[in-house]
Amino acid sequence: MSVKSAQSMTVMFQATHPVTGAASAADATPTGTLYVNGAADAAAVTVTQISGGRYKAAVTLPVLAAGDVVSLHVAAAVATVAGEAIVYQDTADTALESDTYARLGAPAGASVSADIAALPTDADVNAACDSAIADAALATAASLSDLHTDVGTVKAKTDLMTSASVTVTSPVATDGTTITIYSGDSYPLVHGRGGISIAVTDAAHDLDLDAVTTAVKLKCSQATWTAASVTSTGTGYTLLWTPTAAETALITADQTYEVEATYTETPPPDNVATLVRGSIVCVRDIPATS
Repeated sequence: MSVKSAQSMTVMFQATHPVTGAASAADATPTGTLYVNGAADAAAVTVTQISGGRYKAAVTLPVLAAGDVVSLHVAAAVATVAGEAIVYQDTADTALESDTYARLGAPAGASVSADIAALPTDADVNAACDSAIADAALATAASLSDLHTDVGTVKAKTDLMTSASVTVTSPVATDGTTITIYSGDSYPLVHGRGGISIAVTDAAHDLDLDAVTTAVKLKCSQATWTAASVTSTGTGYTLLWTPTAAETALITADQTYEVEATYTETPPPDNVATLVRGSIVCVRDIPATS
């Protein structure tokens, strides 16, 4: 479902211990930042602890244009280990399906219910028919014109109905370590898709992940994908993969993955660092039938 300007939004997320993976309260209240089309927005994000490692982030969205991508970014430290994740992402529209329902029936009524309530009852229709027959005026041009007008009014209202929108978001879960992949799907940066994106915290940029001599790969037992891009940010790096349908078709079962950086500069050659390990949840494709 899409979002729109001035919408109040609350998103739940959970902080986990970096070693055990269990839910755990952050060292301090996590901070949230709203991003619009990849740029930080000034909208205030209020983070509140619900219990233990469970939190909620509330924000009122700014003025948005249709097609704007809204992302809610949260950063926290647990057991002195800093982490961050995109806990929510959606695409903006100028009007939602609920707005369409509110407009149906205008200007005669403020809603569909008001218009239905104003329709004549069976008794009203029968009385009108009896009167028309008695007056021998049912087949007059005036009556036919009125009928045509009524049909046109109904058509004008049904033409206002729109289809519900569908938005596909990043498959990385709010914990930043679980990735849900639909086998046989592609993950391009078009059609509202956001690829597979993982944020790495390294404010000092000691990892040099964006260096030309560094290769960043996502590896599992059935596939290895090289990052399509590595973007340096103020808090570290954003890693992005855009696998094709043929590449994700190789994933046929749940399995463990790791993100690995290989440094080819000298010295030392073939230096390897594991950045994160997590789980891939595979959703098998349903084959088409003739």
